[in-house]
Amino acid sequence: MRNPSKIFLSSTSTIYEFRTLLISVALLKVALLFVLPLTGDEAYFIYWGQSLAWGYYDHPPAVGWLTYAMGQLADNLYWYRSFAYFGSILIAWVLYRWLLEEGFEQDRAKLAAAIFWLSPASLVFVLTTNDTVLVVTGVVGAYLFSRSIRGTDYFSAFGAGAFLALAFLSKYFAAFMVIGLIAYSVVYWKKASKRHLAVTAFVALLGPLENLYFNYTHCWNNILFNFFSRTETGGFDWHNVSSFFLFLLILMTPWGLFLYAKHWRSHRQSINSLWWFASLPRFFVVFIVSFSNETGLHWLLLGAAILYGTVAKLPEKTLKSWFRWNGYSAIIILAVGAISILNISALMDKKPKDLALYLEPEAVCSQLPSGIVFTTDYSSQSALAYHCQNDDIHVFNSRSKFGREDDKRIDFSSLDGQSLTILLIKNNDMPKIAPYFENIDIKTLNPVLNTEYLLVNGNVFNYAQYRKDVIEKNINDYYTPPDWLAELMPGASCSIR
Repeated sequence: MRNPSKIFLSSTSTIYEFRTLLISVALLKVALLFVLPLTGDEAYFIYWGQSLAWGYYDHPPAVGWLTYAMGQLADNLYWYRSFAYFGSILIAWVLYRWLLEEGFEQDRAKLAAAIFWLSPASLVFVLTTNDTVLVVTGVVGAYLFSRSIRGTDYFSAFGAGAFLALAFLSKYFAAFMVIGLIAYSVVYWKKASKRHLAVTAFVALLGPLENLYFNYTHCWNNILFNFFSRTETGGFDWHNVSSFFLFLLILMTPWGLFLYAKHWRSHRQSINSLWWFASLPRFFVVFIVSFSNETGLHWLLLGAAILYGTVAKLPEKTLKSWFRWNGYSAIIILAVGAISILNISALMDKKPKDLALYLEPEAVCSQLPSGIVFTTDYSSQSALAYHCQNDDIHVFNSRSKFGREDDKRIDFSSLDGQSLTILLIKNNDMPKIAPYFENIDIKTLNPVLNTEYLLVNGNVFNYAQYRKDVIEKNINDYYTPPDWLAELMPGASCSIR
């Protein structure tokens, strides 16, 4: 076997380049973490964490559990984001350890892990969302599964089950990775440690069982959102299919995919490895889904992260090229991204009406009254709830299928006949408000980033009309299971008020 020190890190200049790229990207990631304003999705998941629950409206509960636990120590945006930042480091370390246990030379394992950490698949680990929790728990779970199937130790077998359960409780897409792991177990059944796999399977099943209990007792929230309301407007669009390949190109980089194609003849000998079993089913399912629905870059994250483990088998020269490509590209991307965010207000000629909520939230919060305040969408509601430190900011008359967790936290029936205060971000949203009050008073807030918001005070709230026009439609569209599911497993009735 070749001396590992001769593979890449064999000279002072190369070691210096290796360390310089890693340190530069690490510092730029930290800079981006601090300059990026709070996003709507981040705020929404922080909002979940304000109330520990068995589950939440859109997805299984793992990210809510995480933000709840972190919130017990500090309620700080950068503290929440630290999970994503250090999560990407943890993934790189796990890939490194996994490769060492697969018999790869130390420097080759370091390079493969570094190539991932410098890749676009890692650069998105600035925001703590359910997708970052999914990738962290999924990669750790797959690694521990590789130890479990070999019968390494029962701690790994238990850990594999726990992390795979948490991956499922982060997002349903984890199921496709698990299907790949099951297929791998079947193919290599004779060599597998049955006892260790039994422990892993038993613990991993606790995740789906917990989620099944939540859905059964909460109107099938996650099931209806992910498999019905989210896909009901689907249809073939070649842009969605082409987007799948574009996202894959971005995550694995154009240069990386070129190198894969160039060395495929020799590299395909590793097709039976666990890395491929864990990643390919996810890619295949997302590709099929793209024929009928829009997909996102984050849908491919878990598969891409695991697939980076296979790069260690590529030739030495290829590893060098890919490492440098990712390193210098990452520096450019992060630097341009940070500078653009710092100057976003000046760069955008036509600013979205809600931009000021995220760039200058304190200026908006200072003009809002204390007590109950409403907005008309979940993104502004959760962002303002965080920045204004007001748990009584809620959503009024949202017909969106997204972000409906607030439905469980506001009882409109108790507000019948009262005056309600609503922050109007878009003037054309006035028809959402006026019909449900006897009269309204309108106050224009002081401009924030040249944007004027309206504060509407609605007098004598008509709950009966609001329930008929809004709540009952939302119950029918988002909280009522199809007849076959209701007959198969009735579940609990909804208590949206």
